[in-house]
Amino acid sequence: MTSLAIPLDDLPSQEDLPFQLILEGGEVWQRGHRLVDRTLADSGRVTAGSWLSGCFATKPFAFGGCEWLTVLRGRIVFELDEATHEIGPGTSALVPRGLPCRWIQPEPVLKCFLRWDHEGDDQPAEFWSSLMPGSHARRGCISACARGACWQGAGHCVQLDVKELFRPIIMTAYT
Repeated sequence: MTSLAIPLDDLPSQEDLPFQLILEGGEVWQRGHRLVDRTLADSGRVTAGSWLSGCFATKPFAFGGCEWLTVLRGRIVFELDEATHEIGPGTSALVPRGLPCRWIQPEPVLKCFLRWDHEGDDQPAEFWSSLMPGSHARRGCISACARGACWQGAGHCVQLDVKELFRPIIMTAYT
């Protein structure tokens, strides 16, 4: 097993957010660092790292992958059909692939994340946050709790732990 500290400062620039998704006046810049970016033939793509972006609100869209995230700075508001969920520093969420939502950042956000892009039906089906009743969300190949997440595929594992709010660690193991 390899442990890597996730960088949170001086993050490299990334491609802009899709402008057609962002409402007018939103900031489309983003910065980030992926410590894990692995595509597996039978399991899809797994990425994990840190991400920083500005203030924006999206038009309604279907979320593209299954992502666990912890907000380190800022706030994210998820507007779903049936509810609105706001998460801030120290709060985690699990956003399933295909979730119809709006993603709103009223202020810049720094987060760490574990994302799984896969077409299979072995993924979480519902939004979960660490502010909701229950201590964890375990569905399919992703297990998540307030301070960490783990993705497990056939012979592969990526685990992200937030030991302290500003010291996220990614642990990876591959066979």
